[in-house]
Amino acid sequence: MRRLFVTLVLGLAVLLQGAGLAFANSTPTKVLPNIAELMVSRGLSGAVRIQGHEKAGDGAAMTYRIVAAQPGGFEAHIALRLADGQWAVPTDLPTAPTTTADPAAVADAITRARTLVAAGSDLIWDAHRANFSPLSGKVTHQITQKPYPITCSLVVGMATMGWDYQHSTYVDTKNTRVGSYVEFGNASRSIWQAFRLARWFYGNGDLWYDGGTGQYQAGDILFLSKQDPEGPKTNGSFFGNVYHTAIYIGNGRIIHSYGPASKGGVVETPISAGDKKNIVFVARPRWINYQTPESTTPAPSATPKPSPTATAKPTPPTVQPTQTAKPMPSPTPTATAKPTRVPSLKPVPRVSQPVTAGGRLQRFFKPVVPKPAPRGIYPV
Repeated sequence: MRRLFVTLVLGLAVLLQGAGLAFANSTPTKVLPNIAELMVSRGLSGAVRIQGHEKAGDGAAMTYRIVAAQPGGFEAHIALRLADGQWAVPTDLPTAPTTTADPAAVADAITRARTLVAAGSDLIWDAHRANFSPLSGKVTHQITQKPYPITCSLVVGMATMGWDYQHSTYVDTKNTRVGSYVEFGNASRSIWQAFRLARWFYGNGDLWYDGGTGQYQAGDILFLSKQDPEGPKTNGSFFGNVYHTAIYIGNGRIIHSYGPASKGGVVETPISAGDKKNIVFVARPRWINYQTPESTTPAPSATPKPSPTATAKPTPPTVQPTQTAKPMPSPTPTATAKPTRVPSLKPVPRVSQPVTAGGRLQRFFKPVVPKPAPRGIYPV
């Protein structure tokens, strides 16, 4: 009886591995810095860990199991063919969402995405001009002409960052958040490609391997993957082989931009049968309520030395003289109330040679020393 039980367990393990499910030795036998090193490796076995996708520490560390043949099912889209003909298959991936959906925030995001649909012919899918989009930080309507550029990741990026069409630089001179948003931090200008957006969500703990289970719901971000996502020899270059992204709005429908074939910029369509077979990853954003102060806006209480003229108002209308966003370096060891003029400046004794800045003399001071000496030139 015991032998039969052991045989059944071993047989189940083999079936699971053959079905392409996440079944692997959790202890990596080798650690590599990035995906490029993995792709050119030969003779690997067991589990291999990469420390990042493009470089170690970029938030996309992942474990792969090495198998002799390409797996089937959805894992076939994300398996990587190695230099020696073996395949590396991502394993130990999250298989369920870790974030609870926020209905109000989801409604905000879908409403914003629909303003991009309503823009109609004002927008067109154009990856070549993606760096002119509102996500670039530029005033789009001042540097390029209609129809303005949009891509699938720009649709998702704008909707999740809190911008609709009218309150973005497609129309206005600045981007203004309308409703709840996702805080991307310094990555906000580098998510204009679908695989980069997927990698950010993965690093933030919000991405999971769906693998055809269809656990997504309204407001979730869908990521589609396939072998060689951008043509021959691009396998592995894109995180998770992701080539497309869309916002799921419920009832089998999505909002996205998918190229010239869409005959428009942003469209709302049902999920096609072909696309459904390629939905490998899903992300559920962590929304921040629009009433919460943005992390990029310094609060008055965050200053280390409050101004003596500070009032009880939480948001003073003007910045006090001693509170500047980027304090300039002072020429004296101690701070002064008026850093632009220093009436009692003394020369630094150890500076004995003239100092220039960009080939121009700055300011002259007569050194105070026991013996007469040549004039010294000291920086402001």
